Amino acid sequence: MRKILVVEDDLRFQRNYRRGCHHELQQKLFDFEFAASGEKGLEVLQNDINQEIALVILDLKMELAQIDGLKFLQETSDTPLIRPIICHTAYPDKIKKLDQKYLSNVVCVLPKGNNQPQLKIIKDIILFWLRFDLDKILTHPHRELLNYEQVLDLIKSFSNQRKISLIKDLISDMSYSDLKEFYKDILPCVKSNLDSIQEKNQKILRKWVIEQIKAKVLPSSIPTDNLIVYRIEESIRGSKEKTKYYYLKWFDKKEGKDKSKYLPLNIAASLPPEFRSP
Repeated sequence: MRKILVVEDDLRFQRNYRRGCHHELQQKLFDFEFAASGEKGLEVLQNDINQEIALVILDLKMELAQIDGLKFLQETSDTPLIRPIICHTAYPDKIKKLDQKYLSNVVCVLPKGNNQPQLKIIKDIILFWLRFDLDKILTHPHRELLNYEQVLDLIKSFSNQRKISLIKDLISDMSYSDLKEFYKDILPCVKSNLDSIQEKNQKILRKWVIEQIKAKVLPSSIPTDNLIVYRIEESIRGSKEKTKYYYLKWFDKKEGKDKSKYLPLNIAASLPPEFRSP
């Protein structure tokens, strides 16, 4: 089983990692190995003969340790002990004091603070790292952190719910002026994306309608000229057993009103997935 080595002297954070990844641990996607000091962490890596440890989560400041997080980075750099490292620390500025050569395996620096969002990010990074080839991700030895393209790829792998949560977390501590600027910039961007998605979906739906008319599944009386805008609406009926009903709707310019065609379930089943709810 792949393991995540956590070099952390605070037992609260050790517990938080386990709680935050409870479901993944139950599914045995990975397991944690904890070390309360840098020297213990090095010992674990030296004994990792089968290369089970895929990633290290590292605290930088450990009061009672002979080897703290900064020395740990120096000890593991350019050695067989090297692993991708997430620095999760209350002192992120300390890492700037290190020579660049010791940062080649640091993929992310996360400041300790709001635990819940941070733990979600760490969990997503863990799952991302276990899913991809580490050698291909660590592209070159002269970068300070994960580059923009890699961060973007990582975030794209998140669920939509996590993406929205991340955006909320990122804007929560913005200044008033920055937030106003963000609001001004994001509205046209969102509108542009919505228009693009709507145009794409309209083409998909139009193609489906024409195919169904040609197959004589839908009546030929449904107009198909390019000025017609189609949409699918669904309603749920039934007090006990909920049943979904689908309708194809379009605007008839000649009569100046909306028209609709009920789609029986056997026809609705062939709708493109963009227009069917689970």
